[in-house]
Amino acid sequence: SRVVRRPTLRAGIVPRVSRPAVPVRHLDQMITSMPWGLRNRFNGGWATQYSQHWYMHGGGFCHTFHWLVPPATHFDTHPEYFSLVGGKRRWEDAQLCISNPEVAEVAARTAIESLRGAAPTRRMLDVSAMDWTGHCECDNCKAIERETGAWSGLLLTFVNRVAELVEKEVPGATITTLSYWDSNRPPSSDIKARPNVAVRYCLDWGASFTWPYHSFYDGKLAEEPPTQTNQRVAQRQSWARWRELSPRMHLW
Repeated sequence: SRVVRRPTLRAGIVPRVSRPAVPVRHLDQMITSMPWGLRNRFNGGWATQYSQHWYMHGGGFCHTFHWLVPPATHFDTHPEYFSLVGGKRRWEDAQLCISNPEVAEVAARTAIESLRGAAPTRRMLDVSAMDWTGHCECDNCKAIERETGAWSGLLLTFVNRVAELVEKEVPGATITTLSYWDSNRPPSSDIKARPNVAVRYCLDWGASFTWPYHSFYDGKLAEEPPTQTNQRVAQRQSWARWRELSPRMHLW
């Protein structure tokens, strides 16, 4: 920083009100973990010492299924809590059976215990799939997926259940989930996110990391490959649909 020294500081008062479209922007770069990020009003990044993001300390930031329902604790006694893949229950390279109401109860208990120990300004916790495949193929999971029109509908149904249980014990806490990978396609049904749920929309799916970033609100750019334009149009449509289902959106 270069700050010019003055014996007396005089500054006019400039009233200013900001109403951002999204409350949290997870830019997820180390540069936003610095005071420079705060100076530019970034509230994403990894560092919590500058109060830059609201997540509680611990394992509740993203890809939390196995943190909320630990396989080491539950798989031997309750294999039905975990994915049915190829006719067998498994947890390795797999997810949870999120149509099982008991799984929502176990996940909610973990979330409640963690959120109770967090400062009021950090009562935000994520409920999202592990960062790999292995989704449950049981009849109940598949039925909800068909009913809602996408795997994200099954996920949001589960997240809503967890959020409802959490709200009873920790009112004011926010439960987030990811629109990412298998959940980037929004449900086609009219399922709505609960008021204490925020969908975190991830812009990395279908993105080009070798092409300069442009907002998905931009029109066609002369220098941009057609495939990149198509990706941004698809993202814009997906974002608009998610906004219909979840008034509270976070952007990653």
